[in-house]
Amino acid sequence: MHYPVLHVFLQSLIESLEGKQGKPRLKPPFPADVGVFGCPTTVNNVETIAVAPTIIRRGAEWFNTFGRPRNTGTKLFNISGGTFCNLLLK
Repeated sequence: MHYPVLHVFLQSLIESLEGKQGKPRLKPPFPADVGVFGCPTTVNNVETIAVAPTIIRRGAEWFNTFGRPRNTGTKLFNISGGTFCNLLLK
């Protein structure tokens, strides 16, 4: 996901959390100044935070053994909705 698309998505997510229509906010203010419920908000990438301790423990070379040559590492996929069972795949 490219940064501008991700930025618009995160703004829409903050609006949805507040019970508003999921549309991006006008700038400024930025979420770091006025985010969810008017409080400063930092939005982090959960995948990065979740795998960081393992990468530190086992090393970047181990992590790079997963994936493809130009796109290494892992990726989480969530399958839900009208499925036989909901899944979270890595």
